[in-house]
Amino acid sequence: MSLTMQEFYSLSREERGKLMLEQGKVPKVKVEQVFVIPSQFKNGVRYKVVQHYNGFSCNCPDFKYRHKECKHIFAVKYWSELRQYLTKEGIYEGTEQALPTCAYCNSLKVVKFGKRKNKQRFKCETCNKTFVANPEFKGISVKPKAVVMCLDLYFKGLSLRKIQSTLKEFYSVSVTHETIRQWKNRFMKQINDYTEQFKPELKENWHTDEMKVKSKKKWLWVWNTISEDSKFLMACSVTQERSVQETREHFQKAKENNGEAKPPFITTDGMQGYRRAINKEFHTMRKKTQHLRSVGFYKNQLVERTNGTQRERLKVFRGLADKKSVERHTRDYRTYYNFVREHQGLKTTPAKKAGLDLQLGENRWLSLIKKSANK
Repeated sequence: MSLTMQEFYSLSREERGKLMLEQGKVPKVKVEQVFVIPSQFKNGVRYKVVQHYNGFSCNCPDFKYRHKECKHIFAVKYWSELRQYLTKEGIYEGTEQALPTCAYCNSLKVVKFGKRKNKQRFKCETCNKTFVANPEFKGISVKPKAVVMCLDLYFKGLSLRKIQSTLKEFYSVSVTHETIRQWKNRFMKQINDYTEQFKPELKENWHTDEMKVKSKKKWLWVWNTISEDSKFLMACSVTQERSVQETREHFQKAKENNGEAKPPFITTDGMQGYRRAINKEFHTMRKKTQHLRSVGFYKNQLVERTNGTQRERLKVFRGLADKKSVERHTRDYRTYYNFVREHQGLKTTPAKKAGLDLQLGENRWLSLIKKSANK
């Protein structure tokens, strides 16, 4: 398709992006969510397009001064959609080997530089330093996809030893169950610190319930509060008793995780402590949160179903060591429930439904690890 300069600039930037693909200006993947695309008119000039959790950015002059999506961003969008479709149809196998950006200066001028300890090393031609790909997995000898598979299987209910057996059988990787536990603790702390900075402001009804769980020292109470429409798990708490003060502490955590918004209604079971705790935490002169007391599973089944899912995972543990271990598990589970696990009713994750779209790829675990490492 041949156009004069006047005809070309009469097109919208979206149409120019499509035209770039038709002319063979195909983006190249450097790392996940980082693309390099050649300039349409300047030979040897390349622009970097980066996909962030809230949109795209490009280092071309058009985006720099207008702060709106340029033709390079539209070209990357169309190419990504086309590649996803062709991959699904089995036409495109994604065989290109993407080179990473420099781990020190983020430069794109990177070349392969031999291997060390069976790992591919790269050299940056800008700062002259060498590095290995996937610095987020530093110190781990197995492939990143094997690590994230362990995380996924762990939260889907497999024990550490069963995950160890699966790695051995399907990936020919021999690690101890203790190594898998260390991977889980390392990456979940990193992911939790990253995701907890994003807080929705939901004006939805809440459902709250508590359940009794067993630790090796004593029985404990786990409290869950979930929003009605988005199914977002607002807070998970662990207490030794069910006093009014401990109930208030749970609601304080839920309020903190919801920004400035307050729920119109809170549905709970018939425990007397809920009424006093809700009166203390939510009633003001200007606005009053209504308390709905229900008796029976079906009147509060939204949070009861969440409790059931969590119980299935806790059964595998056969009793956690102490309160600290239960708190760590509930924190990890809340992140998995909100940002990774697709809700069957919503057909998406609760976080995305609640407006927290972090632009995660198909492999949500891998995307979260990379984003949390570069926060």
